[in-house]
Amino acid sequence: MNQICSSQKIKINHYSLDKNCDNKCKFCKNIRKENWKRVKRYIKRNTNNIKSLDLIEHKQVKWVLPDRQILASLPSYSTTRIMFITKSGEIEGYIGYRIGYYKAYATWIPYTLNKLWGIQAYKYFRIENTDKNYFKSFKINTNHSIEYLKYEKFKIDNIISDTTSTNLKFNLPLEYILLSSAFEGEFNLYNDYKYSDKYLKISKGYIDELVLEKKVYHLCLFSAHQNLQIAKYALASLKELHDFRSIPFLIQLVEYFPKNTIYSNEFEQFKIELITTINVITNCIVLPNLNQKNTDLLINYIPIWKSKFYL
Repeated sequence: MNQICSSQKIKINHYSLDKNCDNKCKFCKNIRKENWKRVKRYIKRNTNNIKSLDLIEHKQVKWVLPDRQILASLPSYSTTRIMFITKSGEIEGYIGYRIGYYKAYATWIPYTLNKLWGIQAYKYFRIENTDKNYFKSFKINTNHSIEYLKYEKFKIDNIISDTTSTNLKFNLPLEYILLSSAFEGEFNLYNDYKYSDKYLKISKGYIDELVLEKKVYHLCLFSAHQNLQIAKYALASLKELHDFRSIPFLIQLVEYFPKNTIYSNEFEQFKIELITTINVITNCIVLPNLNQKNTDLLINYIPIWKSKFYL
């Protein structure tokens, strides 16, 4: 096999974020010992002082997967899913919140004013607050995140789909849906632009923002965009970032190609960009003389790339 690669293996850890809590952190100690009453007490006491990003900085928290907050009316509700790391293994937790506060009083007064003279005075007889959360529930071993991720996957599939192109119908892995949701937040590219002439320009601008913010998992998902121009642009951005965390996803993308793909000149150019990107990030050069005749052979080189890293 024609290859040029270094012998050093790459260690990939998707969850190796910097943790700011110290070794005496009581919250982590209680998680490790599965003292859920004290964990619940800590979360309840700090309901309005902690955010998802604060929770994820604890050593015994692997990831935090918040629900989207919808404030169409008050009160509203939100949940947060957490993967705890305990002595016995990984355990998923669920926190339920009520968002906001609403109370109406002396409602007969504004009602009468409106009925007799058409005066709208309801806002003067109510109290509301959208900035405060109220702890509602804490549960262990819920395993609801699978359904949550399926919903996220459905939304992201819609964002990166493009009915004008049928080359790429890659099934997004739930692991990367989890990673993008837990560590990088929600996609901001709206479907309203999908069939606009400006869609390509808007998408590239959004990808440029992801590069500046180093949102690797979002970029990985965009590299599976059905519009191959957008997918190639995302790949070039990943190559620029040179982040090892993208390697497993890109290899899964390669593994997909022998299955039900429509071949075209544009699709072959996309594959060349994909191979080049993996080569650069892994420092392992396969098929150095790339052309459209030998890209079909890349499935034979997947073991070489896989040998370059470990999880």
